[in-house]
Amino acid sequence: STPGTATMTIMADGRDVKTDTVTLTYTAAQNLAGATAGTATAPASVPADGISTPTITLPIAGADGQPLKNTAITVTVNGTDQTVTTDSNGNATLTLPASTTPGDQSIPVVLNGSSQNVPVTYTNTPAQNLAGATAGTATAPVSVPADGISTPTITLPIAGADGQPLKNTAVTVTVNGTDQTVTTDSNGNATLTLPASTTPGEQSIPVVFNGSSQNVPVTYTNTPAQNLAGATAGTATAPASVP
Repeated sequence: STPGTATMTIMADGRDVKTDTVTLTYTAAQNLAGATAGTATAPASVPADGISTPTITLPIAGADGQPLKNTAITVTVNGTDQTVTTDSNGNATLTLPASTTPGDQSIPVVLNGSSQNVPVTYTNTPAQNLAGATAGTATAPVSVPADGISTPTITLPIAGADGQPLKNTAVTVTVNGTDQTVTTDSNGNATLTLPASTTPGEQSIPVVFNGSSQNVPVTYTNTPAQNLAGATAGTATAPASVP
């Protein structure tokens, strides 16, 4: 019989004896066969480390429209069947796949032929953030003495693969052909040392990070000794006459 409201008439000797209304309820099998899923609730994000498997909560209603409580159901998640038991509120907890690809993904979830796509954001791991990190424009001092001792420092802003400052992270930067490993500060800035020079004038120091290069302009100024050694005299001015 079909679940719902029905009128039942009891007859005797061809005469109606009693007429009553009865409610025919769904069996457990009917409730399960006609079950539907509500909107899944997924975590805001999960690391794209290939290990972390986010879970979602999927509300399930039986064919009667009520929460399908404490019932084993089979849901297809990303092409794979998962059989779980709903809780006392009719919610099913399901496992989404791990991923090594950062970014937004839509995971298909299917129950009884009805599908929905669950959005999940897989975030960069620290290693992925570092591997895809980029450097901004270096900030160098205005000038430094060309005394062969003074080593100017520059500030190099580093952003991770996610576009955010790469904070408190060890990075290796090649400065003028030599690797320097430093730790960025809480703002994602790396402080690097440029070479000393004994040659006054403008120089461009190559700075390379993750394969991307920039030339940092530095002015090396004359020391007092260099100024004296290179001093030149102008034309002398003599008096017009002398007795």
